[in-house]
Amino acid sequence: MVELGPPKQRVLLAVLLLQSGEVVSNERLIELVWGYDPPRTAAHSVQIYVSGLRRALEPFGGGPAIVTRTPGYVLLAEPESIDALRFERLVAEGHGELRGGDPERAAVVLREALALWRGAPLSEFAYEEFAREPIRRLQALRLDALEELAAADLERGQGQEALSLVEAAIGEEPLRERLRELQMVALYRCGRHPDALRAYQQFHRLLTDELGLAPSPSLQRLNERVLLHDPSLALETTAAPGSTRNPYKGLRPFAEEDAGDFFGRERLVAELLASLEAGVRLVALVGPSGCGKSSVLNAGLIPALRAGAVPGSAGWAIATMMPGPHPFEQLERALASAAREATGAEPVPVDETEVGLLRAARGAVPKDGRLLLAIDQFEELFTLADDPIAARFLRTITTAVTDADPPITVALTLRADFYDRPLQHADFAPLLASGVINVLPMAADELEAAVLDPARRVGVDVDPALLAELIADTTDQLGALPLLQYALTELFELRTGSALSLRDYRHAGGLRALLSRRSEESFLALDDDQQQVALQVFLRLVNLSEGARPSRRRTPLRELTALDVDPVALSIVLEEFGRHRL
Repeated sequence: MVELGPPKQRVLLAVLLLQSGEVVSNERLIELVWGYDPPRTAAHSVQIYVSGLRRALEPFGGGPAIVTRTPGYVLLAEPESIDALRFERLVAEGHGELRGGDPERAAVVLREALALWRGAPLSEFAYEEFAREPIRRLQALRLDALEELAAADLERGQGQEALSLVEAAIGEEPLRERLRELQMVALYRCGRHPDALRAYQQFHRLLTDELGLAPSPSLQRLNERVLLHDPSLALETTAAPGSTRNPYKGLRPFAEEDAGDFFGRERLVAELLASLEAGVRLVALVGPSGCGKSSVLNAGLIPALRAGAVPGSAGWAIATMMPGPHPFEQLERALASAAREATGAEPVPVDETEVGLLRAARGAVPKDGRLLLAIDQFEELFTLADDPIAARFLRTITTAVTDADPPITVALTLRADFYDRPLQHADFAPLLASGVINVLPMAADELEAAVLDPARRVGVDVDPALLAELIADTTDQLGALPLLQYALTELFELRTGSALSLRDYRHAGGLRALLSRRSEESFLALDDDQQQVALQVFLRLVNLSEGARPSRRRTPLRELTALDVDPVALSIVLEEFGRHRL
């Protein structure tokens, strides 16, 4: 045991240790040891304290530990011999290992760092002015180390260990959001999905009560991912032997990332490409609900353009949007995304005028390139947006197509029963009428490709008798394409061998029975409270317009989370129907 002398002498040693290797002036030492009202003998006392510390430390260091250097003193010590400095180094090293993709090594290093803690740092000097900032910094760094260690444990599949670390840290710092994120992920990976949702609700209430704030957008997004059982929340695992990806999409349209599974509409895509190559500035896919317009646009046309199907189109900027109730906001987001992808720049905000759009669009167009604005579900402009907004938006699109420099091309999808609505706007009507491409029912050979080719991509066969019956059940049937995709999705999951069979199809009841049976089974599997939540969700997925057939409505998840319902029940409903691609 080293005798370090009286309190002020120990304060002086602490000051020198915290600034090891640096010269600390006499004036600074006096200020830190005595504050702003030192005694007249302070300078002499410093000399006495330094002398006493030298005598106490030299037998353990093999030489002078404190040396005089103008205008003060410097403590000479290896950084590894000072716990605070070693702790800082280890935390930085652990952080680097984790960011470098080595959670195993990160966990070892961070545990070594945390093992250096034996209580509060600088506890003897907790009320000294000089110690306040180092204490605060070390405590914050300890919380950082706990967070990083919990993150490393999560990546290593040690969810329970991570949860223990996080919940201990939350007890010290309950308002720290990163800890709450780790807590939710750890709970989810420990199979405690309801607890993860309720942890968010508790934190939301705490933030509101304490600070009058809502959780950050990242934490809100995490809550939504937990609600939806986002697969990315689970640890990456090797697919089970023999497992095969389902290439069919249920009731949802094909998206751009599904282009590899999209077959049967090659002639329609070729017609669209030919129109664009001929210089048509606005093309409109028009057809009845459920005919596959969105899939053709997103999984057919856009990937083909990115691949250079039209000369120069590989270099085009492509902005995609759906109007919704606030079409100009959606347009601004679409242009911003296209600009970042094509030029790395942010376009100017759209100010809801023709000039504003053109100014923003120029920022999204690469040098010597073009901008394609792809607008899916164009009918939303008339079912969700106010009439004056819809009229302004149509004027804006008209100006973009006719007067823009550099060129702007528009491709849109429009439900046939809304075809008359844009024709009521005199400037826009000629553009629409001259660019219409009708989406006709799929021919037998197209249906055959849509059924066979996705299965072949993943090594699965289709019984020829099943293929014939599916084509017969689908041909000339209104709205049958989504039912076909859903039936194929279910049959793929029901298959008992390496092929989709007619026996399974008939046993399940055929095209329409597959959908209604699965929907009814999913609903009846819910308890009474969950069924009430399901009704609340379904009512928000339908848009009723005067004089028009009901249409589907895209509902932001935040609208559902704002419902006064149990979040666990909401999550169960979304997971149950989403799992079956309903």
